[in-house]
Amino acid sequence: MTRSKLMPAAGLALLAGAAALALAASAPAPSGPAVASAPGSPAAGRSSVSDEIGEIPMTPEADKAVRRGLSWLAGRQNLDGSWDTEYRRNTGVMAVALLAFLASGNPPGQGEYGVASAKGLRYLLTCAKPSGMIIRDTSHGPMYEHALSTLYLAETWGMTRMPEIKDKLKRGIELIIQAQNKDGQWGYQPIPHGGDISVTIMQVMALRAAHDAGIEVPKETIERALKFVRKCHNEDGGYSYTGPPGASNMPRTAAGVCSLQFAGEYKAKEVSDGLEYLLKGQDGDYGNFYYGQYYGVHAFYFAGGEYWRQWYPKARKQLLDKQDKANGSWGGNVLDTGWAVMCLSLPHRFLPVYDR
Repeated sequence: MTRSKLMPAAGLALLAGAAALALAASAPAPSGPAVASAPGSPAAGRSSVSDEIGEIPMTPEADKAVRRGLSWLAGRQNLDGSWDTEYRRNTGVMAVALLAFLASGNPPGQGEYGVASAKGLRYLLTCAKPSGMIIRDTSHGPMYEHALSTLYLAETWGMTRMPEIKDKLKRGIELIIQAQNKDGQWGYQPIPHGGDISVTIMQVMALRAAHDAGIEVPKETIERALKFVRKCHNEDGGYSYTGPPGASNMPRTAAGVCSLQFAGEYKAKEVSDGLEYLLKGQDGDYGNFYYGQYYGVHAFYFAGGEYWRQWYPKARKQLLDKQDKANGSWGGNVLDTGWAVMCLSLPHRFLPVYDR
């Protein structure tokens, strides 16, 4: 399969959602991006990078932890498909929960949590505005929530071709493209002003997923974003918030490395420098732990080889140790539980993002 230098091709076909929720309307067979086997088959979600990373199987402990985390998420979902999260009904947080269902083999209408997945998708679609913005309750800047919501819709539409998704997805992507500033950044608001690496990486992920699913993404949009990310790379190998003289930290560095990898820059010096920085700090105590783990797991998965073998078993143990043994959540909140479930579900490789 030929893969674009700009962004990888999508890799997973999932069936449409639950009939009971009117989400299983017949959709045309996928066309455009190549599709692989459906979840449950031996080939489901397998990616070209798997030969490089070697097999790190889903352990019984991780499988149990994922199942308990999913049960906790599903048990807190409202009847309308929403969640009352630590940030109210924040679409970004809900999108993370829904991505956790996808990553563990529970797309709309399939798997043990297929109904919960379908209900959540239906609710998220009701949050799309005529402007293209996909938000409900925002914490401090709608572009975070919008990017995560758009990422989820892009993954789901690329997998299922459910017709009710496409228009809202396209308008969401158009808004992201228009909100980028001249320096390649995205800020908290949907206007081309200000920005930082944390908001920017989320937009890059949404754009990459849309490209995977066959939505046009201008090459210059990605090139400007990469120029900004490289500007944030520090001499110590880490990444700063907006560029020098800002200090490096773990989550920002993981996000910076992912930005480059998602655009096909797997061998860039800024990538290898960032990976070394992350390895040195993996045992440390750093803020935004689950957010950092989410990007860290992606970064080392795409790096493959010894990098992957060094990072993932230790990251998995850290996540397992942090799970609430009483209720199965992480931190007692939807966002951290969603991040953790996605990280621990990576050995399944169900999500198209794992196709290099």
